[in-house]
Amino acid sequence: MTNIVKYMIPVLRVLLKINRAKKGAYNTNYRNSIKEWPKEVAFSDNQIIQNTLFVPSQFKSLLLEKTNSIKSITLIENIDSKEISYITQPIQNKVCPISILEIIQINPSNFDVHLNYSKNKNFIGAPTRDNHKIGVLKTGSPLLYKINGKIDWEDLQRYYNEIELYIEHIGNINNIEINTKMEKIPFTIDEAKVIDERKILY
Repeated sequence: MTNIVKYMIPVLRVLLKINRAKKGAYNTNYRNSIKEWPKEVAFSDNQIIQNTLFVPSQFKSLLLEKTNSIKSITLIENIDSKEISYITQPIQNKVCPISILEIIQINPSNFDVHLNYSKNKNFIGAPTRDNHKIGVLKTGSPLLYKINGKIDWEDLQRYYNEIELYIEHIGNINNIEINTKMEKIPFTIDEAKVIDERKILY
């Protein structure tokens, strides 16, 4: 089963790593324990072969979409929950919201990446940030964005969030196929440009 597209569609990969701890547990040992990323993930550059995007069987619905009206495709994996999903950006939409970020396509190989704090302040927590551009995503130059915050919930507990997003443009495609033999491969974030906007939290 395939879905042929009449033009090239950019494909992004986003990995989410979100950790939350209560005030008593948020200490140096905890922060050190969550630094490491897993060595394997479900998605890789090998998914795109000769302009064809190979997706796992649970993404079968992607083949049923009207791909000629899609501006971009984003593959998302939550590192903690192991959930995988995808987002398709309608061709008429300038902005593609992804978690706490917004992606704006400049051309098929370059994307402005913005933090949308105002819409996500209840998730990120204090201190307050302004909405702002955090960087430019380019083909072959992934970004690793880090931010943190604290939240006082109704149970009178204070929680601390440590949020990281790895963003990569893995290529442009004009064909989509189901691949039932998806295998995890070694993965590293060492090549990513780190944008660290974390604050000292008390």
